[in-house]
Amino acid sequence: MRLKRIAKFGFGAALLLALIVGGTLIAQRHNSALASACTTPATDYGQVSNLSVNIDTAGTYRIWTRMAAPDTTNHTYLLEIDGSTCFNVGGSSVPIYASGTTTHFANNSSNWIHVTSSGADVSLNLSVGTHSIKLIGNAPGVVLDRLIITSDTSCTPTGTGDNCITPPDTTAPVISGIATGGITSTSTTITWTTNEAADTQVAYGTSTSYGTTSTLVTTKVTTHSVSLSGLSPNTTYHYQVRSSDAAGNQATGADKTFTTAAPPDTTAPTISSIATSGVTTAGATITWTTNEAADTQVNYGTSTSYGSSTTLTSTPVTSHSVGLSGLTPGTTYHYQVRSRDPAGNLATGADHTFTTAAAGDTTPPTISAVASGSIDATSATITWTTNESADTQVAYGTSTSYGGLTTLVTTKVTNHSVTLNGLLPSTMYHYQVRSADAAGNLATTTDKTFTTAAVVTYPTGDANHDGHVNILDISLVVSKWGQTSSLGNADINNDGKVNILDISALIPHYGK
Repeated sequence: MRLKRIAKFGFGAALLLALIVGGTLIAQRHNSALASACTTPATDYGQVSNLSVNIDTAGTYRIWTRMAAPDTTNHTYLLEIDGSTCFNVGGSSVPIYASGTTTHFANNSSNWIHVTSSGADVSLNLSVGTHSIKLIGNAPGVVLDRLIITSDTSCTPTGTGDNCITPPDTTAPVISGIATGGITSTSTTITWTTNEAADTQVAYGTSTSYGTTSTLVTTKVTTHSVSLSGLSPNTTYHYQVRSSDAAGNQATGADKTFTTAAPPDTTAPTISSIATSGVTTAGATITWTTNEAADTQVNYGTSTSYGSSTTLTSTPVTSHSVGLSGLTPGTTYHYQVRSRDPAGNLATGADHTFTTAAAGDTTPPTISAVASGSIDATSATITWTTNESADTQVAYGTSTSYGGLTTLVTTKVTNHSVTLNGLLPSTMYHYQVRSADAAGNLATTTDKTFTTAAVVTYPTGDANHDGHVNILDISLVVSKWGQTSSLGNADINNDGKVNILDISALIPHYGK
């Protein structure tokens, strides 16, 4: 489109020339023009000849003039194109202005003329290139101020004729960047862009028939966004974006789909199998299960107000275990397990209790009445008592290093007795008694001593070991007569039985 303002024309106001190169071309040549240059009228009412127009596309163009006439007789002017074609523009259809008026043109289509005085269209087939235009006044008082040359014959100028100066827009917007975002179980947002400002709408539904359209947003924009709501959870939707530009050209996007999210999880986990184990004086282990993976935490304290909580274990699991520590011995604790699933639904268990173990026994037994007795040349018996039940053991030897240790008797008693055998005659022995209670607290005495007896030699036949062989020894042998066990010294000949042979062995020593 090229516009050129020309100098004031002698029979009218300043003239604006416009060319429209878009629109539909007309192939028909009209015979309304004279196939020669215009003849200069006898009375010259003014001429303008320094006008030109450049044609980019060859075709038939219609020429409109906004003009007015003083009366029904004086109502034409001559239009010459390229010095070879002449139109007598105007005639009875030209509006008449009132005498003396200063307003010649109303802003409506009645002032626009596109015919000759004979009523034929002012149209001309123009080739590509520059064409000269000449306007010649041939009647007094005729005024004109605009001339439009257009290939769009469907357009009738109004007002200043700008509606025909702009070629009609027949191209739909170009849609790109279609996307969905923020998908939930019941909503999503559709976005796209257009290469020109256009309105906004989305058709959507569960099939390519769609069935529902969003509210048309008529505000023209290039960046589009539509929020869809009230959708069904876990459902695949088809959608198509739509945008129409200011000229009404509509673009539609290809069919696209999205799937809404599953319904939100609003159900808390189910807690079961709550249990307490490993209770000590200062700790315990709490376990439970949930029917879905969830986090792990325990509230605990000495009342149902709890007051303390374990560190939250955020990893979702179904089998839960929490160790409590730093507890007070011999104390009843309340606790409540807690598990929250990934959707944030919290389940809490009922109040439960456990009691820590009493404080441990750290006091060893008290040992008293330590004594050594029944001492002979090779053995001795050690006795003692404790104030509580405890086990029994003696360390002994010929020095304070001891070196010997009796077998530990783990049976817990308060009266203790240990016989030491295999000792050396006439030897002083050191010993220490030892007793540990059920809690493992060990008591030991200071070092103590005893001395074994010397070895005594008795005459042969001295069965009762009184140093003499007499009737008393014969009586002892007779009391054991025929026996093979518990013989003591009655078995004079050491053959394992008491009989006449022992009497025979005793008689030679009788009276000694």
